Amino acid sequence: MSELLKVGDKLYYKKHQRFSDYIYYEFTTVERLTKTRAVLANGTVLVNEPKQYGGKFGFGIYGDTWEKYYHVTSEIIEEARLERKRQQIARWFNDKKFTDEEKEIIYLKLNETK
Repeated sequence: MSELLKVGDKLYYKKHQRFSDYIYYEFTTVERLTKTRAVLANGTVLVNEPKQYGGKFGFGIYGDTWEKYYHVTSEIIEEARLERKRQQIARWFNDKKFTDEEKEIIYLKLNETK
């Protein structure tokens, strides 16, 4: 069983975008504790009782049975960095209006190894 939260613990929340395949990560820290709850820097109140969800111990949001916060690990930080990079690239391609010459350059670059 996992330990109870302590002031200063770093936690994350992973939110899946409903109509896309994007994943958003929210990182925060524990600021205050009561006997049964933890208040995070972003104002969220958690139940300070770790439960296992999908193989990992997490902490449920008080009054919400679906959303959970988990301890931050180096793997999660790297996962979030890669996801942010993927979203930036996708946003750039969505916002960019390519000329025919640019399209040809991209096409030739991507197909030169074939």
